[in-house]
Amino acid sequence: MKLILRKWKFGDDNDASTKVSEQQVGVLFTKSSAAPIISLSNSGALNYLDPSTADRIRVVQGHKGSIGTMCVVEQSKTIFTGSYDGRVCAWDIAEGNANVVIEEEAKIGHLTPTEDFILYSLQKKEDEIKKITLDDLSTKYFHLSFH
Repeated sequence: MKLILRKWKFGDDNDASTKVSEQQVGVLFTKSSAAPIISLSNSGALNYLDPSTADRIRVVQGHKGSIGTMCVVEQSKTIFTGSYDGRVCAWDIAEGNANVVIEEEAKIGHLTPTEDFILYSLQKKEDEIKKITLDDLSTKYFHLSFH
């Protein structure tokens, strides 16, 4: 096992407004040479990092608000992110491009991948669980009853 120790600087030390938004709240290590490390900022930005340098390779914005949940679908090499802004974005790991798959009126609470679809929860007065079909990225209600 190889141990990597690297520091990256996010934001301006003299600007207090960037301190919270630039905090890193998630890290994902990938097998992609285009993006070996992807770090998630509190602002919702995905920071592509290379362990051999202290510079960011690329910064990609896809949400209007902070990302609260993330999951990986290995077979399609896609990262799905859900946000307080009600969006679910599908990110192509190799290209780094985002497509807004869903735009809801409530916070996306959690993403759970399965073989054929992704379940996601909407946090509102009466919570809902829906699914995104991976074949065509369409959305359908998925009703669960608890007894």
